[in-house]
Amino acid sequence: MNIKVERTDNTSLIRLSGRLDVSSAPDLRKAAIALYRKHACKALTLDFSGVSYSDTAGIATLLDILSTAKAHGAKLTLCGLNDRIDYLIDINGLTRFFRIEGCPSGVL
Repeated sequence: MNIKVERTDNTSLIRLSGRLDVSSAPDLRKAAIALYRKHACKALTLDFSGVSYSDTAGIATLLDILSTAKAHGAKLTLCGLNDRIDYLIDINGLTRFFRIEGCPSGVL
């Protein structure tokens, strides 16, 4: 998985590409939580436009990132979800917990 972080003041964007699975999920978790803890990020968007696959480890990581966001009084937005990832979130009853949007070309 490729993880590209973009920051402006206290807003951040993580552009993802590749597969979000048990082997890559820890890298995403580390990158996102560092933004909240070290950089005082108040609004993080995860752009899934380039993600071809996610397993349940990826979804669990999103829950962990969301929990950290809430603990820091911050927001988490997911955008660019493909049908598979959207389905995983929905089938597990998690849709109401996440802010999900389409990704415009200039997210930040």
